[in-house]
Amino acid sequence: MGSSDALNLDEVRRHIVERLIKGEHDELVDDILKLLEKLGRRTASLEFELMRLRKSAQGRTSERIDSAQLSLLLSLVREDDKPKADDDDDKPKIDPLEAMEKFEARIDEDLVVVDPSDIEAATAEGEKSKPSRRESPPAHLRVEQRIIDVDPSQLAGCEDMVFIGYAEAHTLDWQQGHFIHVHTKRAKYAAKGGLGPVVAAPAPPQVIVRGLAEPGLLAHVIVSKYGDHLPLNRLAKIFARDGVNLTVSTMVGWIRACAELLEPLVKLLGQTVLASHLVQTDDTGVQVLDRDEPDGSKRGHLWGYLGDGKLAYFEYTPDWKADATRRFLKAREGWLQADAYAGYDAIFKAPGSRAKEVGCWAHARRYFVEAKDGGDARAAVPLAIIAKLYKVERKAKLRGLKHEARRKLRAKHSRPLLDELFKWIIEHAASEPPSSPLARAFTYALNQREALERFLEDGRLPLDNTAAERALRGIAVGRNNWQFAGNDASGKWAAIMYSLIRTCELNGVEPWAYLRDVLTRLADGWPQRRLAELLPQNWSATSAAAA
Repeated sequence: MGSSDALNLDEVRRHIVERLIKGEHDELVDDILKLLEKLGRRTASLEFELMRLRKSAQGRTSERIDSAQLSLLLSLVREDDKPKADDDDDKPKIDPLEAMEKFEARIDEDLVVVDPSDIEAATAEGEKSKPSRRESPPAHLRVEQRIIDVDPSQLAGCEDMVFIGYAEAHTLDWQQGHFIHVHTKRAKYAAKGGLGPVVAAPAPPQVIVRGLAEPGLLAHVIVSKYGDHLPLNRLAKIFARDGVNLTVSTMVGWIRACAELLEPLVKLLGQTVLASHLVQTDDTGVQVLDRDEPDGSKRGHLWGYLGDGKLAYFEYTPDWKADATRRFLKAREGWLQADAYAGYDAIFKAPGSRAKEVGCWAHARRYFVEAKDGGDARAAVPLAIIAKLYKVERKAKLRGLKHEARRKLRAKHSRPLLDELFKWIIEHAASEPPSSPLARAFTYALNQREALERFLEDGRLPLDNTAAERALRGIAVGRNNWQFAGNDASGKWAAIMYSLIRTCELNGVEPWAYLRDVLTRLADGWPQRRLAELLPQNWSATSAAAA
């Protein structure tokens, strides 16, 4: 759309019309998003200048930069090697790397993997960073001692070997509400006289080899962040009040290791969702830090898939293009409920596609609500009819009707309501100005009519897609807390954790107990052929059988 800072509305309008005529809908969406980002950067620049002027007027001289200022600074970061005007030499310089690092340390999404090059750039005069030394667990923590002796088979033929002590390790675990200091002691044996090899009991399986955290603590960090939407920097402060000092970067490493271990399980969950009778979809945007972008961030995306209302699978993509969701859903056979996003059209229209589109009455209703809120009283007519459709659904639920009985109830009561609604829409659509809110409501309903009437064919199909929207609601709450994902990798880790935690919640499984147990089993070499037993919907039976 033009590169000038001034916004030429005529040029924008012409560009939009050209894209629409060519059918380039996805490209148009990208163009509009870029334009909005450009306007956002300009707004951020003006806000930053206003903040600076206010600070100057108030006589504040503190050098401390709060998170709001850093957020604005981030949008102003540019490449270091851009030429500066001579008259700027006396002005204080903003180091983009330093600003970004300070911002990353304080934003709520702390999942930033720092490259070695970043460490070197941040170290003064090439000074090498010193490796951190692990602190001993605080003395006040309850100690759980685990003594492991060697297996007798290890000493076969070595009758002269004697016990010489223990190989000791100190780790941290978590039980609901408190830390535990785990003191593991592995027995060691050696031949009399000190000659020959030393035989030691094997180390217990660990999620992170030689790591500090036991599965209970790892599960607690994961659930706190992705289930309770608690940013890692806040979690670190909570731990510090208990005398346990854990850095954000340490917990980032734990999350990464757990995500890698859990990824095959989540991929299996995705295939299980795909095989469900009904798949519902929704998506939400996520701002992701990216130093290659002009304002230091980009818009990533989380795609949510809900299988039969009980299984949740999320996938992260670095943009809003529908390529990934088309790849995931191309093999889908059966009912697929989604909004009217153009990216899904290719799935339904693809040659040989066996996906059947199910419309969403919540979306259709939303357009009429917008028309009513805009002052068009006529929208009350379709809204009243749609309300009656939902009344039929409530009646079916109160009666506890099974699928076939629900289908028959809909045929008797909902079918006539749909006929009445679309008759009214068709009668009024022809004379309605195309740019009015009510005309947009008409267009959506008529374009989606076949999909909107699909719920009549199967009593198991819901009237709307709000279940998938609810599955993403928790992510929206978390996003309001952490604002940014640290990078594309952290977006992928988030999708893995959200998939398991949300599926736990949908199946009445306590997420912390589930993750603690599953991480333990996977670290202990759980066979891949039995991976399905560890899915949240199957886990209760698996853990009961083990007990």
